[in-house]
Order: sequence, then C-alpha cells, then structure tokens
Amino acid sequence: MMKKTMTAGWWLWWCSRLKTDNNGGAWCPKHMVSNALKEYLQVDLLSTHVVTAIRTQGRFGKGQGQEYTEAYVLEYWRPGFTNWKRWKNTQGKEILPGNINTYSEVENTLQPIIFASKIRIYPYGQYDRTVCLRAEIVGCTWEGKENLFSIFFFFTSYLWFSVFL
Repeated sequence: MMKKTMTAGWWLWWCSRLKTDNNGGAWCPKHMVSNALKEYLQVDLLSTHVVTAIRTQGRFGKGQGQEYTEAYVLEYWRPGFTNWKRWKNTQGKEILPGNINTYSEVENTLQPIIFASKIRIYPYGQYDRTVCLRAEIVGCTWEGKENLFSIFFFFTSYLWFSVFL
C-alpha cells in the first residue's frame, strides 16, 4: 500500500502508475521542466522501505501522448530526518536516465539502495520542455536493523551493493 501526492500538475496522482492510461495516462507537471527541479511526484510508502530501483514510463494517452521524462532526480525522507536527502550514486552523480519514448519502461537500479518512507521524483531537463511521468518504486518493507543482515546477504549473493543510510 502506498500513497502518491504531487505538486501542481495536469493530471491527478493516480494517473501516474505504470501501464495505466487513466485520464491521459500520467502525471504531468504544471510548468515546463528544466534543471531547476521545482515540481515533483511524491510517493508516500507509509512506512520505511528498502528501495532498490525506480521504474518510469512516459504518457501514453491512448497512443496520442508525446511527453516523457528524459532524466530525473530523487529525494527521499524517513522518520528521524529533519530534511529531505538527495540520492547520489556511488560515483556522486544524482541525475538518473529516464525514458526515450512514451511507452517503454525504464528501470534504474539504485546503487546505493536507500531506506525511505517517502520518495520524490523531480523530472529534470537540460532545456525547458513539457514532460509527463508514470513511476513505480521497487523494494520491500524494512522492519528494523535485525533484518539488515538478511537484506545484505540476499543482495550480495547477486551483486555488489552499498547501503545509503
């Protein structure tokens, strides 16, 4: 169970699920997107989760959509934080690649993974443009430090990872 909220936009938050085409089929910021990071789609996971990836799509709009997010930036929050934290990969880069069209899904695996109860997705562009976004969060609930070892063991058996606390 999760709840999505948004800053002002063209479509309601519930249009922002992957593979849906409700009311135009995506969340669209009210203003054109640039590198200023003003508007965002916020996902409230209702409790702390281990977030391992983000999946995105553009606005399909029954085949008429032309808007998609070429890149985005993530911020996250959880109880105990006083401010939102900007996610950066292990090389210190914070801009994630987005979509190249309105219909294909893109999954970005987060390295490092994050522990968060809320996620903000800020569409990003080098130039002003209209974008739309459908997104889903990949991960699982986190019950506390006692489960950290099992999470570490599970992920390290498949790939190297680090934890962003």
